[in-house]
Amino acid sequence: MATKIINSGTGKIKDDSIISFSYTEDATPLEPSNLNGGSSQVSFSAIEETSDASLVNTKLMINNTVSLQDDDYGTVQFNIKKISTNAAGIATVVGDSIQARLNVIKTALPYSGTLGGAINYYCGLCGVTPTIDIALASRSINFIGWTGNVWDYLKMLCSVMTYNTTDKSAIEMYFTGTTIGFRPVSSATIDIDQYLSDINQSVETFDSAQTIDIYSYNTQYKSNAIVYDLSYYDPNSSNAKKAFLSSFSDSLQVGAGETKIQRFTIDASLTSIKQPDCVASISPFPYDPSTSGNGQYIVVGSDNLPIQPSQWIAQGGSLTVSLTENPNEIQITITAPPQTSLLKNDGSGLGYAPYRVGVATSGDGFDYPALYIVGTGVFYKKTKTIFVTGASSNETSKGAATEIDNIFITDSFTLANAGMAAAQAACSPLVKMNGSSASGFSFGSTIGKYFTKNSNTFRLDSVSYSEAGVNWSASDATTFSNFSSKNSGKTFTDFNNMLTASATFNEFTIIPLTNGT
Repeated sequence: MATKIINSGTGKIKDDSIISFSYTEDATPLEPSNLNGGSSQVSFSAIEETSDASLVNTKLMINNTVSLQDDDYGTVQFNIKKISTNAAGIATVVGDSIQARLNVIKTALPYSGTLGGAINYYCGLCGVTPTIDIALASRSINFIGWTGNVWDYLKMLCSVMTYNTTDKSAIEMYFTGTTIGFRPVSSATIDIDQYLSDINQSVETFDSAQTIDIYSYNTQYKSNAIVYDLSYYDPNSSNAKKAFLSSFSDSLQVGAGETKIQRFTIDASLTSIKQPDCVASISPFPYDPSTSGNGQYIVVGSDNLPIQPSQWIAQGGSLTVSLTENPNEIQITITAPPQTSLLKNDGSGLGYAPYRVGVATSGDGFDYPALYIVGTGVFYKKTKTIFVTGASSNETSKGAATEIDNIFITDSFTLANAGMAAAQAACSPLVKMNGSSASGFSFGSTIGKYFTKNSNTFRLDSVSYSEAGVNWSASDATTFSNFSSKNSGKTFTDFNNMLTASATFNEFTIIPLTNGT
């Protein structure tokens, strides 16, 4: 097996001198409680070139985009980020694959369009152009904005998203060695027995739980809709309806000549926001943006009676709204005129500072700040659903598993799919297999493949390549389709007779494709 570095830039290593190399690929997860998998780095050691003549010094390879080419495994491209040399003349080189370019913190704006378009936008934040399967182009989505690690958010997306809303066909990210792509999960298989040199299997239930809590975001794109302050809204509260009689909970009180700036987390990721009009009264109440699309607010004095809007504005009063660097947040700035008194709206005299956003009485015994903000973007209503896994208290010490809060769970179909997958993972034993192989694996094309072994189907989660061979790990991934194919033509009686003793659900999930022998 020969391995070499292809480098069109400056610097080089001695010809045919590679001593060792390593490269690991991880499959994107298929259920939301498991977000394992890192972006890939490539490393190798070789004999260094020390001459500065013709710019061949190995250290000059820094920041070059090069390819590691192996006769058995193929080619992987990466960008060199670190070069270390020692007294023995050995250079150790470490670089990032194109996947690692996604391993950065970015802010994504809300996105309304197709699934393929959203993926292209997220990758584009990092200067990466992905290959997107045409199957992903048709599903319509509305995603809120976010700030975080792009690689992690793409894993979150792949863990819950299907490429349509009629079946459970999941999607995965893959790497060809030079490009990143997204596609429906591959059904490709590998004959693992043909390449095995070592194998071991484990079964564990440490993370089993009786229930699992999943949040969904129930998103919708809206144009010129009322924005709500989330500190005033609990979707699981009986007061939710009352809360929605007001857009904001804070009255934003200011003294004469004072400016107050405050940020609010809202129920939307906005692409635009309008500046509200100062009015004498909210009409109609509750506010309807279709009648006055800019939003409205009332200013009152210390006696809670409205100030004339024209007086407020003429003397320098204002209330402005702006978007911030955080996708689900707005900033409100209120400035009071320097005058300590202004004319009341009803002409009965003066209203005195401090000034604040007024209140409106709903008739249900509650007063609400009379401030209504209007914006355009992706709105959401976050709710929690509890999924019962089926695990008994005898089989788990956990009452509830870790909560799953995934912003890409945006509708009831995705919630049902993600919830069932996570509940299944939290209920049954986790069956894993690890092994090593001398050949039969290829960069970019082997990760995520399936194989059947020990009466179960496994998916390759991680593959690590080196000059010594391949180490891999896989997790159980048997589907009803696998089970049906295995038992085609059999009756329930045949199935019951296949096992010599009664099997529990947990026992059967370890050997779901058994022949009973």
